[in-house]
Amino acid sequence: MTSRAYCAVYDFELMPYALGDVLTWNVQTAIRCQGLGRSRVDAYICMDERHPASVYQKNLVTAENHDLFFNELSGAFGTHPMPGNLFIFRRREEMLDALRAAYAPDATVGRAYVTFLRAVLEPMGIAVLDAWHPATRAAAAPSSGGGSWTCFCSVVTALSPLNSTCPVNSSKITTPSE
Repeated sequence: MTSRAYCAVYDFELMPYALGDVLTWNVQTAIRCQGLGRSRVDAYICMDERHPASVYQKNLVTAENHDLFFNELSGAFGTHPMPGNLFIFRRREEMLDALRAAYAPDATVGRAYVTFLRAVLEPMGIAVLDAWHPATRAAAAPSSGGGSWTCFCSVVTALSPLNSTCPVNSSKITTPSE
């Protein structure tokens, strides 16, 4: 069994806000995941307020109340028999862009991880550095004066608010001395 995740999408414009449907989807995606020899299912949930409900729930679920319906149903996604990461998108285009970028045929696990960190953290103003990017590696080299400080930058950047400047890409980060 490979450690790669099986990518599964639950889009509320196409599928209903219904406990039975989510539980059935959980089982079906786990079966498909196992059949492909994968170890976990990464769930991509789309609840686009511009298209909040399927045709069968158009008069019930609206842009104003779709969050309430999702709140009542969200725990069901946690009952997945082969749980992986859970990603929730409020815009379909953002979900599709994230899927295309992370699951391209030539994508590595590391690149996919950095891509998703960026998708999740950058909207909150937190920069994410790729430790294997040539600019990051050059700045970390002893001849550039970066040393272990730059490696620390990439970890801190992903985990903390921004408050100083990184020499690699001028992003604000926290330094070890602060």
